Amino acid sequence: MVDDKILDRARRLIEARFEERQEILHEEVNQILRKMQIAGHGGGGSVTWKLVHRACKQEVQAKAEIVRDSIQKAHNALGSPVTETLATDLKEEVSRHIEKIVKEASEFVVQRLRFMKQYVRLIDLESTKRQVKEKLDVEVDLYVDSLAVESKNSESVNTEAKTIFISHANEDSALAEIIKTQIDNVFEKKINVFVSSIAGTISPGSDWFDNIIGNLKGNNAFIVLVTPYSEKRPFVWFEIGFSWFRRLKKNCEIYAICAPPINHGNLPEPLCRLQAVSLDDEKQTKAFFYELTQQFDLGNLDNLEFSKIQDSLPTYPPQITQTGNIDTKAVDFDNFDGADEAEVSDEAKAMLLEAINDKNGHILKIKTQSGTSIKTNGHNLIPDDNSRTVAKWEHALDELVNNDFVEEHGYEGEVFAVTHKGYEYADTLRKS
Repeated sequence: MVDDKILDRARRLIEARFEERQEILHEEVNQILRKMQIAGHGGGGSVTWKLVHRACKQEVQAKAEIVRDSIQKAHNALGSPVTETLATDLKEEVSRHIEKIVKEASEFVVQRLRFMKQYVRLIDLESTKRQVKEKLDVEVDLYVDSLAVESKNSESVNTEAKTIFISHANEDSALAEIIKTQIDNVFEKKINVFVSSIAGTISPGSDWFDNIIGNLKGNNAFIVLVTPYSEKRPFVWFEIGFSWFRRLKKNCEIYAICAPPINHGNLPEPLCRLQAVSLDDEKQTKAFFYELTQQFDLGNLDNLEFSKIQDSLPTYPPQITQTGNIDTKAVDFDNFDGADEAEVSDEAKAMLLEAINDKNGHILKIKTQSGTSIKTNGHNLIPDDNSRTVAKWEHALDELVNNDFVEEHGYEGEVFAVTHKGYEYADTLRKS
């Protein structure tokens, strides 16, 4: 029997991703009917039936893939053991969802095409259901087989090549090493922790700068140890800026941990945007380690020794704590790649301004046999089917994605959502 926690997480994932798709089949069928009316078929006939039937089959297939993918993600995240009945149990859960998907699609068609009584009875998704089940049964078997192989080859494949980078001033190397030791304890040394000041981390004769850049590019979590020394080190701020750009691209997470007398609530840009923690506060420190375990789906917080961290906190000389902070306000960390203010087309601006008025901030890009539509806030932004017009609006959507104003949320590039950066840029457009 599959663990209830896995099923619960999988169902929440499925529900969220289905919600992103909820308008797609409806919109596609509506487009087919409009096209048939324009072509003089009056919205009925065998051609319409065939197009609708194909759209329903595609919807069933797409949702079935979402179900399979969500169940596997939930199983991977919670690390359930591989049992003899796992494949059978997963297949039963997938099958249950497919039955529901087919039933809902069939009911929708019957309701939407009730005026086509002579054709509605021909909408038969049973063969599609059988094909989808057979395909996913094979994929589930392959997935379970791969889990069995992985469990034999590695004690914990989930942690392979996972790295945490600790950025710090050289004067704080002892404290950085204590933090590393506690991370090693919590993760039982199943996560690589890079601390450049520890002897042997960078091999003798190797290029230290290339080594650091390589680890900055490859880490999954970047921890900056903020102290009276590090906040004045330009190279530490270089590492922060480098990692901030990767964070914007969703390639790593950034954590700011502060040693007294640094006030975690009064950090300069961009660290002030993060929920920083103070290492002399047991509750905050434990919360920080908890977030790390959540990110990596691994770890045992019972192994954390807060007293070791607290006892290692240094006392900084008064002349260090009284000097001024480094000025980071002139650095635009949201555009760290050096790009000037975003330059996008009028179509892209219009699309973004319309999208922020959508209740979910969603943009739907729907391609069917009948054509392409880009829809948000209840409006199709493509005014006609001219190929040049379609290309222009598709390019506008690409511009929003490339500038991180929207991000893909759906299945195969069909659903996009406005990002925080997108809302902020839209605000500047409305004010200009």
